[in-house]
Amino acid sequence: MENLTSDQKEEFGLLKALSYLEDGYILSAISEKRRNYFKKKGEKILVASGDFKASLSLDDFKRLYKEAIFSLVEDDEPICDPEKDEQYYSWGKEM
Repeated sequence: MENLTSDQKEEFGLLKALSYLEDGYILSAISEKRRNYFKKKGEKILVASGDFKASLSLDDFKRLYKEAIFSLVEDDEPICDPEKDEQYYSWGKEM
């Protein structure tokens, strides 16, 4: 697979997303104004978005994201925000 620059980011639908997930890639898509990340683990699709994490069956994933527009997550693309992580983990220290 070729590397795409940020201005050439490929977007694709469900069928291609399933193929990429099967090959071990991490994908992202925007759903209900939130960026979601997807990775296949065993027979499940893991979904993460902010504080939300879920494990979906393949059928549930297909049903919920059939209209989504996906893109590949590049190796240098941050999946989490280090500043927010630092703030979150510092809350326990302040109590």
